[in-house]
Amino acid sequence: KPGIGPFDERDLVKEVARRLRKMGIDAKTEAEVDSVKDIDMVIGEEWAIEFKTARPYNDKVTKNGPTEARDWSKNLTYPYEGSESSIGDAIKLQKLSKVDRKCVFVIGFEPASFPGISLDPVLGAFELLTQSLIGIPLGERVEEKRDVPVHPVHQTLRCVSWEILN
Repeated sequence: KPGIGPFDERDLVKEVARRLRKMGIDAKTEAEVDSVKDIDMVIGEEWAIEFKTARPYNDKVTKNGPTEARDWSKNLTYPYEGSESSIGDAIKLQKLSKVDRKCVFVIGFEPASFPGISLDPVLGAFELLTQSLIGIPLGERVEEKRDVPVHPVHQTLRCVSWEILN
């Protein structure tokens, strides 16, 4: 189907890196980096970025509307070291010493043409759990929101990021 919603996380990161390189930015994905392993993207020698996708709905629309994806919110909020959640990524980034600046970046999708699940509670839960429970200081939330009605379900794109502070 048209639109970026159906991309898996790995393909999405590759596409972001490709577009950044096209703009003259030295972006490398995990597969292209020798110095920093297990990090989704490194920009130059300065930034390490971990990406997560957040899609509350599956790609298909049934006669009753779209169906909620199973366990989609734990991609952001599962609060254990070693997990592949955004909180697990924040823990991993905080321990990384080879790069000065670190960032967790969420690429999320919401419906626009029907009432649906908002990402707001899950994004807030990530912030609360990461800072209050785990003790990792986050920079200010930076967000860009765009309506991209080319997909029947994933119609509003939300790019949200936080720097992991030292």
